Amino acid sequence: LETDNLQADVYAPSSLSPHPALVLLHPSGFNRAFMRELSAMYAAAGFWVANADHRVGEGLARSTADAIAAVDFVKDNADEFDVDPNRIAMVGFSGGARAALQANYAEDIDIGAVISIAGILGSREQVIDGTESPAFLIHGEQDPNRPPAVGQAIVDTVTARGGIAELASVD
Repeated sequence: LETDNLQADVYAPSSLSPHPALVLLHPSGFNRAFMRELSAMYAAAGFWVANADHRVGEGLARSTADAIAAVDFVKDNADEFDVDPNRIAMVGFSGGARAALQANYAEDIDIGAVISIAGILGSREQVIDGTESPAFLIHGEQDPNRPPAVGQAIVDTVTARGGIAELASVD
C-alpha cells in the first residue's frame, strides 16, 4: 500500500481460506515498525494484517483519511489477498485509535468492527448516531490521560443511541 508516500506491511496467514483482516494503526510518536511483532502474532493466529502508516502528526483529518484509505485498500484487494471483505476490523493504539474511532463515528466507514486501545473521540455528541460499526474500547486504570472514564463516555453515548460498544478496563 502506498498512498501519498504512506505504506503498510502486509502479513498473511499460512492457511488457505478467506481470512478475517485487521488494519493496525500505530500510536502517535511511532511508526509501523512499532507494530511488526504484534502483526506477525496476529497473522500466526489466522488474521490477514495490514500494519498501516498514517499521518498522526499532521492532524486528525489526515490520520483518519489515511486509516480509511488503508481499509479501502484491503477491501479493493480482498480477492487477491484472500480476505473476507465482511470481516475487516480496524485496531488502533492511542493516536491510531483516535483515527479509527473518528473513521467509525464521524465518517461512518463500513467495517466489521473497531478496536480502540487508549483512544479518544472529540465531539462524540455530534458524530455518534448509533448506526456505526461495533466498537470495543480498552483503557488502562493507571492511564492519567485516557482513563476508563474516557472510553465509558463513548460507550454510554453509543449505547444510548442504539449502537454497539463495550469497554474493558485493565490495570
